[in-house]
Amino acid sequence: MDFDIINGVLRRYNGKEENVVIPNGVTAIGENAFANCESIKYVEIPNSVTAIGEYAFSGCRSLKHIEIPGGVAITGEHAFWLCESLESVKIQNGVKTIGKFTFSGCKRLSRVEVPSSVWAISDYAFYICPNLKTIYIPKDCYCYSKWNEECPVVAIRY
Repeated sequence: MDFDIINGVLRRYNGKEENVVIPNGVTAIGENAFANCESIKYVEIPNSVTAIGEYAFSGCRSLKHIEIPGGVAITGEHAFWLCESLESVKIQNGVKTIGKFTFSGCKRLSRVEVPSSVWAISDYAFYICPNLKTIYIPKDCYCYSKWNEECPVVAIRY
């Protein structure tokens, strides 16, 4: 079995597939669950997931797209850190907080739309994302995030 799931928490993925579908009923993706799974290009996260742990997908260097379901309250720190091939992120309405360094080091990330449900973007959430030129942020969202010269982003409030 490719998934190590205990009490609804996906603790570790042990497979080598490029396309991964997380089973329905998983309620959380644990810390480091997919860390350094370099073969993964696509992951389907079911709506049953309410939490994505710290470093959950860090180092998944081939991951190209991720969609975060609306039931996820917060993304853990460094959740998608160093996903260097990540080009697009779809955050569904319902997500509340984007954690520290969540997309840091996602060098190919070029566009992000943050839904109106997000009320906070934590420090360095998009740090070292040199291709991220525009981020659409809800007007009432508190943005703790610090931008730097390696992330020439223009924040557009809507």
